Amino acid sequence: MRPGEWSVVYSVVTADADLVARFGAYDEDFEKDAYAARYSSPPLPIPAIIEWGPALGGFYAVAPRMRGQHIDGLDETRMRRVLPALFAALDAMRSVALPAASGYGGWRANGHTSQNTGESCPEGWGEELHPQLLRYQTVNPDGTCSPTGSQGGEWNAASGNSGGWQQWSINLDDYAGETVEISIAYISDWSTQNLGVFVDDVTLPDGTSTSFETGLDGWEVTGPPEDSGPNANNWIRTNASAFPVGASITTPNSLFMGFGFEGISTQAERDAVMGRILDHLLD
Repeated sequence: MRPGEWSVVYSVVTADADLVARFGAYDEDFEKDAYAARYSSPPLPIPAIIEWGPALGGFYAVAPRMRGQHIDGLDETRMRRVLPALFAALDAMRSVALPAASGYGGWRANGHTSQNTGESCPEGWGEELHPQLLRYQTVNPDGTCSPTGSQGGEWNAASGNSGGWQQWSINLDDYAGETVEISIAYISDWSTQNLGVFVDDVTLPDGTSTSFETGLDGWEVTGPPEDSGPNANNWIRTNASAFPVGASITTPNSLFMGFGFEGISTQAERDAVMGRILDHLLD
């Protein structure tokens, strides 16, 4: 069978099943497939992963075979025939609710963090910028990176655009009865900073919580860990007025809105928006 982007695939036919077996280098690839299958629907058929695990120095996964053709191999006639189903699949993707996920970017089978070490690890950000990362990442002799470190720590992180606020739940059962320190860390490389990260409404296992509305409530801004260089910026407590967000982009002489005026509910609201636009452009 034609190989995929990151795995090789074989047809497996039994007396009562038509299956495919895939082999790849990373288990998280198949875990993601298993997670994604929960969003399967008639217009968006995603085969369930029947089983997966280690094999032949890598990992394997078995799933039902879904027959079809690669879309880039279709001629015009067949492309026109498949377009309605393709548009239906895209609509199904767009309508998927992701309440349990952390949005977009690197993710794992639980919908949140990934063990993908990214492009900065082999470039040496552990040695040059953040020595603490060497507890969780290792640069291999072949220039790749492993998500385990010198002291047995495992790397798990989320990266990329989260698509807005996301609700996270971290299982701390392994530390029941112990006193532990919980640290929320944001790490950037030599150049990429973007908007950073925002944290709000933290609830601990004992039920105590903080919204950061009036203070840090026991949390501390500690600065960079030992051996790391000084931060150009750090965590700050703020509210929405310090970071206004809207579905528009403005410059001193222009304004671009990601919606049409017909999407504004009432005439009064449309008039108010137009007034603010004119105030901005004529100021």
